[in-house]
Amino acid sequence: MNAVWHVLLCLAAYGATQGDAPPPQPIDAPVLVQFDSREIAKLGCDGAFDCICARAIDALELPENTDLRETTIARMLREQQGGDVDFSRWMLIILRLMPGEQDRLDDIVARLYYSPLVRYAEPDYDAFGWKSPGEPAVAARADEDALVPDDPLFPLQYYHRQIQTPRAWRITTGSQDVTVAVLDTGCNANIKDLQGRVLPGYDFVDDSPDSTDAAGHGTSIAALIAATGNNTAGIAGIDWHCQILPIKAAEGGVAVWVQAIDFAVRAGARVINISGRLALPSPSPLLDDAFARAVDAGVVIVVSAGNQKQSHLAWPASSPHVISVGATDDDRLWSDPVYNIGSNRGPGLDLVAPGRNIVSIGPDDKKTTGEGTSCSAALVSGACALMCAVNPALHPAQIRRILHETADKIGPPGSYKKGYSQTYGYGRLNVYKAVLKARNLDKKNR
Repeated sequence: MNAVWHVLLCLAAYGATQGDAPPPQPIDAPVLVQFDSREIAKLGCDGAFDCICARAIDALELPENTDLRETTIARMLREQQGGDVDFSRWMLIILRLMPGEQDRLDDIVARLYYSPLVRYAEPDYDAFGWKSPGEPAVAARADEDALVPDDPLFPLQYYHRQIQTPRAWRITTGSQDVTVAVLDTGCNANIKDLQGRVLPGYDFVDDSPDSTDAAGHGTSIAALIAATGNNTAGIAGIDWHCQILPIKAAEGGVAVWVQAIDFAVRAGARVINISGRLALPSPSPLLDDAFARAVDAGVVIVVSAGNQKQSHLAWPASSPHVISVGATDDDRLWSDPVYNIGSNRGPGLDLVAPGRNIVSIGPDDKKTTGEGTSCSAALVSGACALMCAVNPALHPAQIRRILHETADKIGPPGSYKKGYSQTYGYGRLNVYKAVLKARNLDKKNR
């Protein structure tokens, strides 16, 4: 009998304990987001913050208890510069979710990614104790015109949508017969997204066959160009099959760069990418001759315009033998007021490409986020590689002309005179249009 009473008392105590337990409380789940300023303007609130927040939350079909806030840095910049809240800067969407609702969060982020209002969205998992998912939050949508890969970081690569790479991938994802030489800080061949596709290179700075990347810049540039897509790892590069030829030339003098270019040509490169680390106060005849030899050999040379926020291009971006690329942030030229840097512009600029919050992979196989014309040039080099894949007979002059003719005109009205702007060149890169035109040109020549 005593044993029975003991069991009953234990059950009663257990029930009392359960009844006293507080109910689960919602968790504040912050999501970093950048909006498309043009789409925000269409909400019709004349810059009124509360109105924009309410209409954006409604348009995105977010839960009623969602908050939309400025980040600290966005508020500081607004107070410093004056004016209304700039929704194209970092904002925070605060979702209130119950513990264990990570799947719901992933669904919401997917909805944000595909909304025209949003340029970029990334949940801050660490802020509320959830682990970043091992697989992409965004599933491939049913879109006959676009190929959406399963790479975990692809949802953060907003720039693919801007330059229409997923539509280009329906035509081609590249060819292993195309080699892109990356003249930079080297490249780590063991990252997952580049495994089996990095050729033996050379270090002309230290005169060594070891082209391993210690700085990180070259690897992230190579990944933007050529990270394998649809492999459930990392990011999706522009060209999923081309070969990367890493050449260490960054911080070297003219002699180093001349040797690097000649080496790339002899090694069979079809595209040479120079993303920064080379800016001379005046043209170098020796280096310009190397550029000319490369172009005569059928090699396309893509050079970043530079990040000095100047109204003229530094050399060699101003060389007539190269394709010079500026950087954009939405439909305007990229600049960073905190560090007082921005994309160079001026006569001779060929085109622009996205250059803000560009997600890539570093030499340690982890996510990196870069800004500036280095990233923009890499995107154009990847597009050139795809064009060569669909039409191997293209000459550099034809590739340049196609990029000009297919670029999207961005910027305010009146930016272009006779189709050209010293701020945007011939416009922003459109990979789909460029690849389509390159392929069709091949058909006409058959």
